[in-house]
Amino acid sequence: MRIEMIDIYTPMNLIEDENDNIDVFVKTDEGYIYNVLCINPKNIYWYMDKEELNYMPSGIPGIFVRSLTEDNIRKAIEHYSKSQGYWLKFYGLIGIRESLFSIDSIKTIFYEMNSHINYEFKENIEANEIEYSTPIELIQDIENDSIDIFVKTNEGLKYNITVTTPKNLYYCMDKRQINYLLPDYPKLIVRSLTRTNIEKAIESYLDDYGYWMKVFHLAKNSENVFSLKLLNKMLQEINGENQ
Repeated sequence: MRIEMIDIYTPMNLIEDENDNIDVFVKTDEGYIYNVLCINPKNIYWYMDKEELNYMPSGIPGIFVRSLTEDNIRKAIEHYSKSQGYWLKFYGLIGIRESLFSIDSIKTIFYEMNSHINYEFKENIEANEIEYSTPIELIQDIENDSIDIFVKTNEGLKYNITVTTPKNLYYCMDKRQINYLLPDYPKLIVRSLTRTNIEKAIESYLDDYGYWMKVFHLAKNSENVFSLKLLNKMLQEINGENQ
């Protein structure tokens, strides 16, 4: 895949480069235009402070850069366009709740993957139990780390997702000496890795039939569910609808 154009929706002089989020439109040589959210970790802190929260509510995940400069955005987009544009397609389509990412499609995927167990989809989902891959008490810096968690719900299902912090996002960039996060599956974000913060974040992700909990779980645990082939099929379907 080759990038033909990167269009930043907001004029650069109106962007607070280290504390903001913006829509970016990316045109490729395949003839498609992707709309991705670019954001920096400081903006997560700003939002949590504004809303008096200690977690980021569920919603469309974005591509993280240290600061919203044209150079950082371009380098991140170029990296996400590798491997036939898999991650650019993933982040460009995940906000479109149609086709592969529709709630009906997500439900069908779960039926097929969990046909061997008894469960029931519910509109109002509650977490019955949360398991931590590492005991919270053993985390040395709860503001700068990430942890895998397993969430058992009253549906009879068990979700595996990763929880991280804004400070840890900066740490990952510092470790690799780059100004953007490498492509990866999306994660829940909390101010610090406490049980209360994580439980509150999970409540948010279990809203609306647990849509975002299901999507994050599938993105983390199954390469086949959101495969390049299926993403390309979704692109063709959307393109056909828009003609």
